[in-house]
Parts: sequence; C-alpha cells; structure tokens
Amino acid sequence: GGMTAALVAAQRQHEVHLFEKEKALGGQLRFAAQAPHKEKLLWFVEYLEEMLPKAGVSVHLGSEATPETVLALKPQAVIVASGGTPVIPEFSALDPSFACTAWDILRGSVVLEAKDVVVVGGGVVGCEVALFLAERGNRVTLVEMLPHLAVDAEVITRIELLKALGASSVRIMTSTRCMDVEGRRVVYLCDADPRTSELHPEYIVFALGTQPNRALFDELSGKVQELFLIGDAREPRKIFHAVYEGALAATQV
Repeated sequence: GGMTAALVAAQRQHEVHLFEKEKALGGQLRFAAQAPHKEKLLWFVEYLEEMLPKAGVSVHLGSEATPETVLALKPQAVIVASGGTPVIPEFSALDPSFACTAWDILRGSVVLEAKDVVVVGGGVVGCEVALFLAERGNRVTLVEMLPHLAVDAEVITRIELLKALGASSVRIMTSTRCMDVEGRRVVYLCDADPRTSELHPEYIVFALGTQPNRALFDELSGKVQELFLIGDAREPRKIFHAVYEGALAATQV
C-alpha cells in the first residue's frame, strides 16, 4: 500500500519521501512470497521498486518513520502504511525459545528443519506456513479451532491450498482449541471431547493473524494538514485492499 501510494502521488507531481525501516521495500509481501507457489508476488514488488525512482520518489531504506523524522520534512500530507504486527497469545508460561510467529518463519529469522512443529492457526497463512515447514522435512501438526481450514482464502486459492495440504505430510486437527502453552507443552481441547489433551512439539509457530500498527498515525494526528491511514495499519485484510487504499489516498492529496 505504501509503495503504491508513493508512486501514484509522485506521478501526480508531488514531492514524495518513502520511509522503510527494513533494508528492502515490500513489507509483508516479501514474507508472503516465501510461501509455496507464492513467489510471483515478488513480481509486483520488483515492478514498484523499478518505478519509484523513475517517478522521482526519495526512498529511505533502513529508516523507520518517526514523528520527528516525518515532521522535520514539514509535509503537507502524510500517508501511514505501517502495516500490522503478528498476534501472539498471552499464555502465562510461553517460552520464546521454543515459539515464534509465521512471519519469523517466512522472513527466515527462524529456520526449522527435521523438527516436530505445531502450527497454531489454520487460516491461509497458517496453512501456507505448515506446507512451507513440511517441505523442509519438519513433522508438522496444524491446529485450527474452526471446523474448516483457510476460510479466509478466496475460492480458487482455498481449493489449491487444501489440495496441497491433503497431499502433504501435515497432520490436521480442526475444531481444536489451543488452551495453553507451557514451554514445549501444548494443551488443546477438541470440540468432540470435553477432556484436554497435550502435544509435545520441539517448536510452536503461531499464525493467528495480525493487529493494526497505528502508533505513528496516532502520534501524528493533529500535527499535519492531511493524514491518511491505509492497509493493515487501518485493518488487516487482503493485498488488494492496501493497494487500492494507497492509490486512493494519493489521489486525495
């Protein structure tokens, strides 16, 4: 969303500065492209990377936008596309030495091979991460509290995803709630059984969605003439929502 907003605004003859705290543009799209059969998502990122300098956008890589850095430029308008942060459950005895998020796996900051892994959350991302891990020799159990997997996926995507899971070694546990995590002990409850049971994996991966990261927007509120909030920073949704909102905000500046 932020890259699209920057490009459209620059094409409309505005002076545009794009801040990115990572060393490369693309945000969550770069992570998503690591999932099986999603590599073509990088084509869109690469296209925008090529177009931004041609349009005259000043790109600041490895530079997180703060209220101070933004206000120092004396902008007339600011579009905040700060994305979201992974949801991590607040289990009392959760040990970060044995747990991470789906983002950590896809960005490569946690590498697992030939491990017993439990993935908690069977939405699109959870299913994709389960396949990603299984392809690397891990023994994966996918736990989802709903009776069906990937209910947040579009129809064709869901069909292909479920087909791939069916052909994989991933063990699927639907209608199953993760009740607690203590170290490497996962306590779960199946809808069909009132008694709790346990899993004892070597690693736990949480794929429970994202929550908006709107801190910068809130800090800039009332300090700039025009302020927009787009993409997952507004509400976690699909890629096309972020792209649309970015383009729309740029045309309203």
